[in-house]
Amino acid sequence: MFKPYLDADQLPDGVYLGLSERRYFQQRALGSTDLADLWLLKEGWWWKSRWNPWWKPDQSTAAKLFGSAAHCLLLEGEEAFAARYAVEPDPRHFPDLLTTYDDVFSALAAADAPGVHSRLKKKDLVDLAKVYLPGRHIWDDIKARFDRKAADKLTVSAQDRWELGVMLDAATADDDMRAVVTADGGVRLTEVSVFWTLADGVRLRFRFDSLLPALNADLKTLGNARSDLTDAVGRRIGEGALDVQAALSFEARKAMYEHIAADRVYFDPDGEMLIQPDPSHPDHAATTRALQQLAWLRRFPAEAPLDLGDKPGWAWCWMFFLKGELSGVAPTIFPVWMRFGSAEHAVGLSKALHGLDFYRRQVATVGLDKPWTRVAPMHFLDAKAHVRVQIPHWHEEPPAHPAAQELLQWRAS
Repeated sequence: MFKPYLDADQLPDGVYLGLSERRYFQQRALGSTDLADLWLLKEGWWWKSRWNPWWKPDQSTAAKLFGSAAHCLLLEGEEAFAARYAVEPDPRHFPDLLTTYDDVFSALAAADAPGVHSRLKKKDLVDLAKVYLPGRHIWDDIKARFDRKAADKLTVSAQDRWELGVMLDAATADDDMRAVVTADGGVRLTEVSVFWTLADGVRLRFRFDSLLPALNADLKTLGNARSDLTDAVGRRIGEGALDVQAALSFEARKAMYEHIAADRVYFDPDGEMLIQPDPSHPDHAATTRALQQLAWLRRFPAEAPLDLGDKPGWAWCWMFFLKGELSGVAPTIFPVWMRFGSAEHAVGLSKALHGLDFYRRQVATVGLDKPWTRVAPMHFLDAKAHVRVQIPHWHEEPPAHPAAQELLQWRAS
């Protein structure tokens, strides 16, 4: 049975289905990105955190929007995509489309429309065109009508939607990737959130992009990957310490199994608890899906255990996604696998644990309300010093000056 939340802000430890991204990040807990930053940036983590009074949420960019849309379509499916995204009209479907200021101005002038002069703003020109250019397609008007219809949905371009469809087809045509994007014939479990608290009170969190019985999967977009993809993906994992994410996913699954056994599984689509499915309720379909997900999730501990005897029962898979470009870059899905218990898993786990240790030390010595700073140890230019700074070899060195030797003497003559 679903349990109610404790309060409007912090949630009890457990597994959450249907938890919004906003609620997830409101929780006072460290996620895999935090642990990676604590390993990579050390004190810099604080400056990226909400503890910094000048902190601002990340601003959405076209690349982030495309990545989110790819995640939604490939991992959550067409229905989830349609509920969350609106696809902009395709300009190619409108003959003689008027797009620019000059396009609209020239068309109005050719039609001898009254009141047309170069001092008018584009909006005013568009308003005139709607009256005096009947039957002409005006992009600003088409886009405005689309925006009103789209309401609060996120929008993607027609070209991006087409490309995402191409990549979904490519994924479903591949045996390995089809298992990821179709949940391998089971029930889709996406955006599953897990919260758990360590013995010393440090709280952790993890959000599964896609949770399969034997696999934790995540989709990452690649940008500007001009070199060999093997190198580009390796750099992306190393520069972002993404192996921390993979390692923490295994710890999150262990915690998730404990929560399932203790009946700490929760569901809330929009802040209102739905205890039983009600066909008359507007969220009936969402509740029905949640009950299906819950029933499927409860089977995981018994049917997808970690210990399979001769091998571990879980693995991690990244689906790196390279967006196509008109310059000749083909859209590409580049999967990368990490085995539980492998040397690579050990490296990612060590980074996470070192990051966690650093966090504990900083909180104990500095706290979270005071800015974290760093004072480096004294360094020397002396070539024989153990801690030294070296001027790069490409800077020109002067020849010895005849007056220098005398000036370098410190003993009294």
